[in-house]
Order: sequence, then structure tokens, then C-alpha cells
Amino acid sequence: TTTAKTHRIRKSASSKTGKLSFTYDGVDVLILFNENNLEVNTTSENEFCSNLYSSIMENSKDNSIESHIYQALKQLNKQDITDSREKSHLSDLIELEIPSKNGIFSDKKYNFSVLDTPGSDSADKGTDKSHFEILKTALKNQTNGLPIFVTVPESMNSAGNKEILAEMKKINLDKNNMIIIANKAELSSDEGINKLLNENDVIREWQ
Repeated sequence: TTTAKTHRIRKSASSKTGKLSFTYDGVDVLILFNENNLEVNTTSENEFCSNLYSSIMENSKDNSIESHIYQALKQLNKQDITDSREKSHLSDLIELEIPSKNGIFSDKKYNFSVLDTPGSDSADKGTDKSHFEILKTALKNQTNGLPIFVTVPESMNSAGNKEILAEMKKINLDKNNMIIIANKAELSSDEGINKLLNENDVIREWQ
């Protein structure tokens, strides 16, 4: 629920390396994660990069790539929340390459990407259509995309979610196999869930 920007996540070239790239105030930033090492490269030295490096090193539980990547993403998200009061300094798309030894990312036959997008702020505000323009650009070189729509039962049929799905129809995705995940469904009664499934416009419209 706190995804600040669209993130593209892919497998790194090695199980011992990781990479994070974005722009800040128009300046390209590249963070290289290696075993027992962290390197921040930028075309222009700035206070943000220095603070980011220090924060990653100070808050990581250990010196592992996974811990460093987690802290880097946490700090970027925190920065964007602070910036949003005036203007965001972070690029709309954040690229991440992670080490992977098992699971779908380790399949050498295919180059999978996961695109994690921000959702709608609320039913009142609806969704930010710029997110979908960013998503279209990120999907440009993909052969296909499987949409996984994460929501919560109480807002599943909200105006914001309907607007998201309306925008998704304009994107080249495999809509016949869309996966809808109702997070926190265990907090609702069986009767309430059944009512949502039977009366929900969003569920009825999407296979």
C-alpha cells in the first residue's frame, strides 16, 4: 500500500549482485549491490545520494545484498512521501534487478519482469492516470503481461478501483486471466465475502 512509484523488478545477471536505478532531480543515480559492498554512482554528487548511502549502511540488519536493497527501497519510498507535500523529485519509474536462485525469476528460458504500480489514493480521488501512462511505457518491450489486481474487500467495488480497471482495458494485458487478490479477506465474514463475489461489478466484469 505504500508503493510510491512504479517499480520494474527483474533478475540480475548474477546471484551475487543487484542493481537499482532511478533519477533524482533529473540526475541519474545507479546503486550497485555486491556481496559485502555497496556503491552509489551518480553523474552529479548531491546531498540526497550521500544521505541515502549512509541510511542504507546504518539501518541494514546485516551486510547482505537483500538487506541493502530493502533499506534502499524503504528510503526512496520515505523520501517520496516527504516530497509529495510539494513536488516529487524521484523519477516515475524505478528499475530494480535482484539476485534470484529459485522461483520464476531463475527460469533461464524467459526474462520475467514484475511491474509494481501505485494504486488509487481513494475512492474520492480516483486513480492517477499518469500511472497508466508510465505502465504503458514500461510494458512497451514486453511480449505479454498478466495483471494481478490487489485490493481489500471493503473497497473492491469502489469508484477508484473501477477507474483503475477501466484504464487497464486500454493496456495490452492478458485480461482473460486476470488475478484479483482480496487482501485481508480473513477479516470479513464468509457471508460478506460471498456477497462481494455475487454482487460485485468488478468481479463480474473480469474473468
